Amino acid sequence: MMKSKTVQLTKAFNDIDFGKFTFRPNISIKEQIRKLKKSIQTGKWNGHLSFQGFKGTFKVEYWIYIEPHLRDLSQLQRIKFVDTQLDKQHLDILFKLLTWIQPFNYELKFKQNELDDLDVQEFALSIFTYTKIKSLSIISNPGIFKGTLISKLKELQNVTLIINDDYKSIGLTTKLTQKFQDSISSNILL
Repeated sequence: MMKSKTVQLTKAFNDIDFGKFTFRPNISIKEQIRKLKKSIQTGKWNGHLSFQGFKGTFKVEYWIYIEPHLRDLSQLQRIKFVDTQLDKQHLDILFKLLTWIQPFNYELKFKQNELDDLDVQEFALSIFTYTKIKSLSIISNPGIFKGTLISKLKELQNVTLIINDDYKSIGLTTKLTQKFQDSISSNILL
């Protein structure tokens, strides 16, 4: 009897991890959208959304299907894409979503997504120009150091750029307190 409760509790934490909702490749997209909507309706969602482990399987068609369901998430605070392969089309759809819902002071984090400078350049410049973003972290994506992306990002007004060559990572923050900038610096090490 105790084992059954433990399994149920673990499953509940995986579905809605302390308010954060994570899309994963081993569950149907429709089912995950249903669970996200339910967690929002019951007040269990804290504004953190994550896409994890899709690698090469996060098709643009999935993202096109998911995006309209996310348009009413005005309480969005953080979006993370971890170990999920992305390209320019994914970023274009994400930008469209962010301009649609206009979240305030939100964070974006990309980790191990096989992004390169060409994929990221227009997206990064646009989100700091047209949305109210607090920070953008791009972690363990060596392709971002090719080309002119870093020099273009240095030209952004009211944005602090933090570079970590060892981890092939960058962090961008709107110019806020030094304490917040220090926290972003430590996060791009992970």
